Amino acid sequence: MYVHHDAPHSRSRVTYKGALNGDGARTVWVGDVLIGPRATGTDSYEQNRNLVLSEGTRADSIPNLEIETGDIVGAGHASATGRFDDEHLFYLQARGIPEDEARRLVVLGFLSEIVQRIGEPALEARLLEALVAELEGSDGGGVVSRERACSVAELEPDTAKRVVLGGVPIAVVKDSAGAIHAIGDTCTHGDISLSEGFVEDDTLECWAHGSQFSLLSGKPLSLPAYEPVPVFVVEIDGDDVYIDPDVKKDIA
Repeated sequence: MYVHHDAPHSRSRVTYKGALNGDGARTVWVGDVLIGPRATGTDSYEQNRNLVLSEGTRADSIPNLEIETGDIVGAGHASATGRFDDEHLFYLQARGIPEDEARRLVVLGFLSEIVQRIGEPALEARLLEALVAELEGSDGGGVVSRERACSVAELEPDTAKRVVLGGVPIAVVKDSAGAIHAIGDTCTHGDISLSEGFVEDDTLECWAHGSQFSLLSGKPLSLPAYEPVPVFVVEIDGDDVYIDPDVKKDIA
């Protein structure tokens, strides 16, 4: 973005927003403002705001401000990057809005602030429709929150790897048949990492208590544990393993 003030008493406002999701997602915003020697009385401000929806993302802001006159009203810039607001999500869910729809509404509210400043209703409506379509995706699945957990090559047969996605500890397991599973990494009998335990067939055994958990259902197969651990949906894309920490398998 380049703004050149070349006349007296000019004014500019630049707001750039981005929403980043998925491991490796990155934006770089470069904002250049030049206030020339004839641009006395100029009032200029630029800002970059980014919303981070998942781990593994990066947002860089590079604001540049060049002033060639000392007679200006103001010139400034700001940049901020924040994580998805769980309080907003909770507020909407508490009012009966499903989680996927609540996520879309939070992101839409963040981005639509710019659209609502245009002041042309027909154009605003078209842009909002485009935003909604982008968030819903071609399959209507909403804001995708799956994250890259690891590569398939990192997983040896009959081993488990601990990953933390969205603040959720998960044990990613490759069984002897080569199938990849993902279950909650914390033993329900105590605060013990299951990924440090032993894999046998389609079970993962807690090394401290000896309880075995099914990799298929998350249910304990032996005492002392009696509460199940969550089981997550696993997607393989090439050599990458993706898991959505917000989506758990519905085990009957």
